[in-house]
Amino acid sequence: MTESPTARDREDYEVDEYRSYLMGQKIILKNPTNTFIGLSLAGLFTLGLAGCAAAPVGDSAAEPTVISSSETEVEIGCSMASPGDYGDVIPLEDVIDEYGTYCHVTIDPDSDALVYDASKVDLESLAEFGFTEKQAEMAQQNAVRFVVEEALDSPMLDSKDPEAVSTWAQTNESLFSGDWDVAATTGIVYTGTLPVLIRDGSPRAAETTTAVEKVYAVEHTTRPGAGVVVVQTNSIAKFRMSDEMAIEFSLFDDATATRESVLAQNPSLNDGIENVLAVDVTYKLGFNSLGQISGVSFVYQTAPKIVNNS
Repeated sequence: MTESPTARDREDYEVDEYRSYLMGQKIILKNPTNTFIGLSLAGLFTLGLAGCAAAPVGDSAAEPTVISSSETEVEIGCSMASPGDYGDVIPLEDVIDEYGTYCHVTIDPDSDALVYDASKVDLESLAEFGFTEKQAEMAQQNAVRFVVEEALDSPMLDSKDPEAVSTWAQTNESLFSGDWDVAATTGIVYTGTLPVLIRDGSPRAAETTTAVEKVYAVEHTTRPGAGVVVVQTNSIAKFRMSDEMAIEFSLFDDATATRESVLAQNPSLNDGIENVLAVDVTYKLGFNSLGQISGVSFVYQTAPKIVNNS
């Protein structure tokens, strides 16, 4: 994956600065025939880098935060009846909202993304800022679980409720360092551009894959001596849309289009077969020594990437 030339390397990753990049490639595939039905680049994704003060190195005032689904009882309707094959994720729980029922997912415990691989870890930078490999491993697990459960599958994903962001922030505030106003953070999860996805009791994404690319530590930009562990992941989520919602999304993406022009260009949007919107994203999540998120950025793939969904 090639990042934007303005995307920063780890040497100047700043967790206290907010920036945005307007970029992104969205690809719609027909399922299961994989016919490319086309989409312009008019849609804009926000890349946010937002953060707050990380806990000082060696801070042991509170127990580390570990994002875990192990204590969550899995709902039968979502997983046990027909688990399916959803890539690196497995069903977690049924969610009922104003649009119907969908299956919220979590990371598969057998996924390679949870496996600590020292070859992907900058041990020198960890030592420089006083982090242990155990803390790096905890950050990796927290990052992977957050990306899968929240960044790409939160209640905000396709919600049109103006209060969805603040509601989600209140529910998940314990995952973030205490002086970060999560509700005011743009782009902490994927939201705002998708139409209402298919609600049939299955996951909203036909498949989600994720991989850890690297783990390293950097100094906090405003607190000398404090550091953050940055976990960089790459994920592909293939969101499921009905024909009607795919048309709506195409109209949202291109202000000059009409329903008639969209159907003329893509007649398969009238065949009743569900469609897949493939989103390729690289996340960088910064964690303090307590395992709380202290910064986040994400970059969407700029080059076309057609994902096989047969």
